Amino acid sequence: MPGFKAYVKGIDRFNASQPNGKLLDSIRGYNHQIIGEFNKIRPLAGVALLDIGASPHGYAMEKCFALGVHRYMGIGLDIDAAEDMCFGEAEGSLRYMNA
Repeated sequence: MPGFKAYVKGIDRFNASQPNGKLLDSIRGYNHQIIGEFNKIRPLAGVALLDIGASPHGYAMEKCFALGVHRYMGIGLDIDAAEDMCFGEAEGSLRYMNA
């Protein structure tokens, strides 16, 4: 996916720049693990996924794109600003919203 590697590197840089970077990496790993478990139950390639309580850093969205999710929508109370992304045919959004 064009730009996906840059997106992942941006998350890497952000986490590394924070004093709580190890904690952020742990949260990222947990998000990846949970999305991986969903993928075992039902393969996520080509599907749309709604993430209620999304991480403001896009950790779950990152894993979803890696697994081939077609459309990701993440909503959460910690998201500061709306963010939209496209990687080829895949689309993702993060939105501040109270579920």
